[in-house]
Amino acid sequence: MGMTSSASLRAHLEELLSEAPAAAAERASAAFDREVAPFRNRIVLHGAGNMGRRILSRLRQDGIEPLGFSDNQEALWRTTIDGLAVQSPKECAATYGDSAAFVVTIYSHRHNFVDTREQLIALGCKKVLSVVPLRWKYSETFLPYYRDDLPEKVLRRRDDIREAFQILSDEASRREFVAQVDWRLKGDFSVLGVPVANEYFPKDVVQLMKDEVFVDIGAYDGDTIRAFLRNSNSEFQRVIALEPDPGNFRQLTAFVSQLPGAIASRIQTLPLAASNRRCRLRFADGAGTSAALSHEGAIYVDCVRLDDLLQAEHPTFIKMDIEGAEIDAIEGCQRILAEEQPVVAACVYHAQDHLWKIPVALRHANPRYHIFLRPHMYECWETVCYAIPDERVLMS
Repeated sequence: MGMTSSASLRAHLEELLSEAPAAAAERASAAFDREVAPFRNRIVLHGAGNMGRRILSRLRQDGIEPLGFSDNQEALWRTTIDGLAVQSPKECAATYGDSAAFVVTIYSHRHNFVDTREQLIALGCKKVLSVVPLRWKYSETFLPYYRDDLPEKVLRRRDDIREAFQILSDEASRREFVAQVDWRLKGDFSVLGVPVANEYFPKDVVQLMKDEVFVDIGAYDGDTIRAFLRNSNSEFQRVIALEPDPGNFRQLTAFVSQLPGAIASRIQTLPLAASNRRCRLRFADGAGTSAALSHEGAIYVDCVRLDDLLQAEHPTFIKMDIEGAEIDAIEGCQRILAEEQPVVAACVYHAQDHLWKIPVALRHANPRYHIFLRPHMYECWETVCYAIPDERVLMS
């Protein structure tokens, strides 16, 4: 059964990759206009938040004036945002459900487009589409953005995608990988799987040891350390946490200072960013979980190679959630990955190609790693690649 399923997934992947990049480019650029054509640009934007406002502004540049905003937040009903009226989904559906296309402009880690589409269809909306084809049409404005980018870019990396698929260690990983490649090419959210609980510490992938030396790269305000302490029952040897954003770092150190002394004394916090060289780089601070290295950043932060920083340490578990800098951080810890063989949990949703580049980079750093992929939120958000050494792989 497993071989048959894997063969089927491989066949489906090859079918997806058979499209010519030029054909994908043409398909993507025309997708939104084709979807809304029956309604002659009669559009309702469902979601009056930041993404909805940005979409509204871009449509107006094209001379398209949406009919209104629909939003689930009752506090917004019967208000106007950027000159556009906001109504309840029920009211909008009653007025425009059979005469307009409803474009879902909600962009959140916790949003599930499939649920929203079902809600609007149940209210009587005949055409409900995601924001993906609209972002393809106006790619110069909206792309790239995290895991979103143009489909033709996927097809130019066929060999890398095939290599990543080949090294995945279980059927769940291969199934998720193919689904996410499918989504990157077609924008169909219904192909995506169900999120898995316990981000960074999923029970089917890894079990924590009592003497774990946990390195938290992108520690934010201590949220992952909280989860680590909960999952380890506070039994560990040492935690080393890196967080370059000054505001986040203050929250992180405040959190650690409030822990019991026997725990706090084993946690070291450092205001550093992980990279592939020692340097100072611009950083966009003040964005909470989205704070990141950026050429447009207002401040500079110190960057280090983990191979240098952790020369005297023996890390057993490294977590990386660093807003797209994961590849550089992996390049900066090649010795650690080869010699110490820590478990690695690295986010792969910060760029379109990280889905395949990060698994391959980890496997190249240590061919003995077993590679797993797990989604921890809907719509490809919080997808994590786990690299597990032989002695820590859970046997089913």
